[in-house]
Amino acid sequence: MNPVISYRDFMQYMARSSNNHSQLLPVVLIKPSTLLYLNREYRLDHLFDYFDRRTGNEVQFFLPGYSHYPSTSFLQSSSILPEIKPYNQNAVALNLTRLKKVYYSDNDFLNFVEILEQNAQNFRYYGNTELLFIKYIPGRDSALGRFDFSNIHRYNLSQIYYDHQEHFYHVERILEEVLHVIRSEHNETELIALINNILD
Repeated sequence: MNPVISYRDFMQYMARSSNNHSQLLPVVLIKPSTLLYLNREYRLDHLFDYFDRRTGNEVQFFLPGYSHYPSTSFLQSSSILPEIKPYNQNAVALNLTRLKKVYYSDNDFLNFVEILEQNAQNFRYYGNTELLFIKYIPGRDSALGRFDFSNIHRYNLSQIYYDHQEHFYHVERILEEVLHVIRSEHNETELIALINNILD
């Protein structure tokens, strides 16, 4: 799992990553207010901790609008948190074992959503928690990569959450299935077909 605050940071991260190749990338859109509400009993800390460990180095789920490196962002953004410590505790979304405090920025989350809406035909965001699969195309030489916005695969996780009594258990089970598919299936068409079977 990788919290990456903005779209540009996202591309900067991929350019420096050993995983910088053409692929479908899983992106989780979750509003900071939703995450804070669902995590009021710190149950999401456990869930994110678990999946951070489960994904390891081989699978990256990206969380736009979040960051675990507020003072060393690729953009050196001062808009994430005040530069003077201690940081505002209200800006902490998660507190995880490996990543420690994960901060959020409403502005960067919304900017990411606006980039999707401006570039992807018919993409409109209505506030749900969504799992997206978006094609990443690396840049040539030292240029940054980009998303291919022409075909975004969307899955409404809010619907899964609210439709089942065993909320967290059901979401965990589905994410486990998705993780196994990502690990085992490298053909993009087959991967999406299998994800559809799990999430539709």
